[in-house]
Amino acid sequence: MQIPRPEHPTPLMQRAQWLNLNGPWRFAFDPHTIGEQERWYSPHSSSAKSLTITVPFPWESPASGVERPDYKGAGWYEREFTVPAEWQGLTPYLNFGAVDWQARVWVNGQLAGEHENGYLPFSIDLSRFVQPGQSATVTVRAYDVADASTLVGKQVPRWYTHSSGIWQTVWLEGRAPSHIRAIRIEPNVAAQEATVKLNVYAAAAGEYTVAVRARNGDFPDVTVQRTLRNGEQPVHFSLSIPDPQLWSPESPHLYEVDIDLSPASGDAADSVQSYFGMRTI
Repeated sequence: MQIPRPEHPTPLMQRAQWLNLNGPWRFAFDPHTIGEQERWYSPHSSSAKSLTITVPFPWESPASGVERPDYKGAGWYEREFTVPAEWQGLTPYLNFGAVDWQARVWVNGQLAGEHENGYLPFSIDLSRFVQPGQSATVTVRAYDVADASTLVGKQVPRWYTHSSGIWQTVWLEGRAPSHIRAIRIEPNVAAQEATVKLNVYAAAAGEYTVAVRARNGDFPDVTVQRTLRNGEQPVHFSLSIPDPQLWSPESPHLYEVDIDLSPASGDAADSVQSYFGMRTI
């Protein structure tokens, strides 16, 4: 089966070390909410999930293979995966583009994470459960609001078809212990520059180097040094963009960049690909 939606789900921050988990998952509806009581999250409970659903399509959609627009409540997903052996030295993360509305995630029968928001992505550090070269079972309980005590506004069957369960891409990612968590690049056409705003996680306090390279040589490479504390923090700096090529619908020029975060300790460096356009509105 061809993997649905095989493209990288976050092109603004793309790592080479990633694995798409879209496609067929074992599945079961849980209208009586007995799944947790009966431990459907156990790797030995696969028989309880007798259906097959295609991720990342909501169970209301024909593309999911189950097509139940009438169902509201809990649904259980399960599949196996293997963390690539070549990710040695990296931390495996399990990423969900979106799960509507509430998600509980188990790995090998152990609760790994929870999330409540049907529209935002979330990530789970898997280092406690599985290492590069090992296989694991992931089980997800998705619950979409089904009780009368919750106001749902226009999201009622007459006006709006819900997008319940896993409805965005699921993927594995290998990250260095110290890594970039978010990227924002803001153009300033008049000043012929762009401001890079990173959200960085430092595994240990110390000296770090951030390097930005234009993949097409569109602007000079930039390297900055920062002293970072342990934990998550912002790192901001500017790029010089001489004679910027402006983005427009007729000429949608994009500046493609590689951004590296390297600790002076010699630990593994993080590398991500991104892009930005130069335009003023």
